[in-house]
Amino acid sequence: MKKTSLKFIIQAFVAIFLLGITPQIGYAQWASAAMTTYPKRVKNIKAIDHIKKGVLVVRLESKANNIEKLTSSIELNDIDQKLRRQLKIQRAQMIEDRDKFNSELIAAFHADYTFSDFVFMMDTSSVHLLAGKTDGIFLDKQGNIDPSISIHGKDTYIMRIGKLSSETTTGIEALIVSDKNLNDMQRPFPYYISLNHRLILRGLFSKKGSIRRSGEDLVEDIEKKFNSFYAYYLKRSYLQKD
Repeated sequence: MKKTSLKFIIQAFVAIFLLGITPQIGYAQWASAAMTTYPKRVKNIKAIDHIKKGVLVVRLESKANNIEKLTSSIELNDIDQKLRRQLKIQRAQMIEDRDKFNSELIAAFHADYTFSDFVFMMDTSSVHLLAGKTDGIFLDKQGNIDPSISIHGKDTYIMRIGKLSSETTTGIEALIVSDKNLNDMQRPFPYYISLNHRLILRGLFSKKGSIRRSGEDLVEDIEKKFNSFYAYYLKRSYLQKD
């Protein structure tokens, strides 16, 4: 009887885990465990305070390289006309999807993000930011460059769209937080936010398993994780301000 009960309990626990309704472990508990394992990463915890007092530069995708390749193919003289039309449709869809997501993310940040100052720029402006430029490359609410927006004198962290290292993850597409030199942050800092809906079980039965999350959903997740981690930071006596 006891063996049967134990088997049932194990099966129930596995089912709950797979369904994604496992009770949430407190963020502080997870971070504390991570610090025990990685004591040399204190700087990654301090970064949350620097972001709070500084500025988060959100780097938007231009998809410039992909669009340029499609354009080059479209302009070939010997290309099949049917293929040319297909490539034009593909390029137009890529531009539409890019602009829709960028506009949505900008609007969501302005509406719901309160953790720190933030600015937007296109990924094509990265070279200028890395060279030390602090104005003339940032975007207004409509996505146009606004020369009046400046980050001069502020600690800078970058949030960009990219894929996580395949060494530690499945290479999922995410919003990734890095320092001003584009070195990705590491745990215990909540350094990435998955761009797409989770695939576990839900994705097998729902279209949401393969589509990008809304800007509102992403910003809500960013705000929640940053605030939770900042609360943990404030409680740690060994992480006092520099």
